Amino acid sequence: MERQKVVEKEAETEMKMAVTSAEKDALVSKIRMEQIIMEKESIKMQQIIENEMYLNREKSLADSNFYRYITGCFHSFKIFSCLDLLNAESIKRQNEMKYTSWLVIFLL
Repeated sequence: MERQKVVEKEAETEMKMAVTSAEKDALVSKIRMEQIIMEKESIKMQQIIENEMYLNREKSLADSNFYRYITGCFHSFKIFSCLDLLNAESIKRQNEMKYTSWLVIFLL
């Protein structure tokens, strides 16, 4: 009878140890998955920031080229041909004239 109780207690202890080990493994797995997800989100945010930086750099280059072009036109007194060219490019791209504020400043 005593031997049977000891065997039952040992089996119960082994069962509790197995459950504890499984819970520990599950927690470790959950933590690793969260780390992987966080790394992927971090990489995604980094790519978004890099894309925004690239777009801003390209916009500033376009603005500087436009400014250089407009000042060159005004200095050489080819205002109307420059404006016609800009209008044609704008229609060609089917895009609104983004630089009308620059033109207003130069025309004043």
